[in-house]
Amino acid sequence: MSEVLRLVFVEARIYGLTLVAGVLLILQGWGSGVTELLRGAGWGPLAWVAERVALPEDAPFLLGALGFVLVLSACFAVQHD
Repeated sequence: MSEVLRLVFVEARIYGLTLVAGVLLILQGWGSGVTELLRGAGWGPLAWVAERVALPEDAPFLLGALGFVLVLSACFAVQHD
């Protein structure tokens, strides 16, 4: 396999993992935040962490926003690559 093709596959893997991580952060963060607002209780790993560590009140939405930034940055990097 040529070096250029190997580099393309490595970049694709990095972009793919960034997109997957971003989407998972969006689902976990915003899903937990909306569930907390509607039902008063969070869910998932963020709720487990919140039981052990004092998190800010809007932590789920900040986590979702971080995921959104990861997705946008991956899309921007792919477009300008």
